[in-house]
Amino acid sequence: MTIKIQQSQLSEALKLISKAVSQNNIVPAASCIRFKNTGNQLELSSCNMQVSMQTTIPCESTESTDIIIQSGLLIETISSLADQAVMLDISPDNIVTIRHNSGTCEMPIESGEDFPFITIETDKEAKMQSADLFEAIYSTAYARYTDETNLKFTGLQVDFAKDKATFVACNLLLLSAFNVPGKFKAGGLLMPKHVTDVLAGLTFQSDCTIRYSDKSIGFEFENGLVIKSMLIDDKYPDWRSIVPKNDIMCIVNRTILISSLKRVNAFSPIKIKIASIFASAGKFEVQSSDMNMKQSAKETINADMTSDLIININVNGGELVAALSHMSSENVTFLYSNQETAMLIKEDLESENFVSIMPLKA
Repeated sequence: MTIKIQQSQLSEALKLISKAVSQNNIVPAASCIRFKNTGNQLELSSCNMQVSMQTTIPCESTESTDIIIQSGLLIETISSLADQAVMLDISPDNIVTIRHNSGTCEMPIESGEDFPFITIETDKEAKMQSADLFEAIYSTAYARYTDETNLKFTGLQVDFAKDKATFVACNLLLLSAFNVPGKFKAGGLLMPKHVTDVLAGLTFQSDCTIRYSDKSIGFEFENGLVIKSMLIDDKYPDWRSIVPKNDIMCIVNRTILISSLKRVNAFSPIKIKIASIFASAGKFEVQSSDMNMKQSAKETINADMTSDLIININVNGGELVAALSHMSSENVTFLYSNQETAMLIKEDLESENFVSIMPLKA
């Protein structure tokens, strides 16, 4: 039998779902792409045993089929072709011949009946713009814990309230919270790193329907893409209880501060990037030193202080740069209380989105 597909559509679909192709050969089928067609619709699927992705493109075929093809050589071949009609000739000998304007190539295939799938059972639903979803993940996921021995902190917590969904990540030094407005049913879930990594690589704009339960989650987009994953079976800490109510405020230029911090951080010890922040009288000073190496650096930038009170705190300079780099506003607002309390960072004082950075001992 033969399946006729447009190269541009096939290439884009393969590029998209390749994000869930496994590089581990323990389950060989997980490194393959599944081709399943019914009439004029071709369903392409991938599954790395943690995340599954599925999308549909138009095709021309008189018969239905269900096969899997190794992803690497297939994606490389299709992506290198100019846009044209591509023919997939499937033989009973478990071979697919790919015919295009420049010639042919052959690849082995297997039945798609045993292709791995993540089955989800859902009883809740939420809707939001995919752009809001991607922005929320970008603005928080960087602050996750990287040590997988503490699995719940490697995940991304999503708390649904009546009028907003709050995305939260915490690595014990940073806590980042980002809100997406909408109408939701109260509840929460803890998304694992592997599914947020897949979502973070997407950029298209459409509506997104999120279907979930206590154990699994699925994302359905208007372009036909479906992403499924299991959830982390653990309870996230009450992060709201550790958010301080600070009142000393200082506004600084974000990009200028990032540049200063990067230079100053280079003079701190390699393992612990301690940056000392001192702000008063319209000046925001950052400094760092490594006494063992007899080196130090200090820079001062202009700031807008709302009172005569002083900010004096030590933080992880690398984490502060990461937080500021995931913001987009021209200026940022620091909210401070004392040396023992976390400092808040906001793009806008009125915004509910924030980053909380813990103090360090010098």
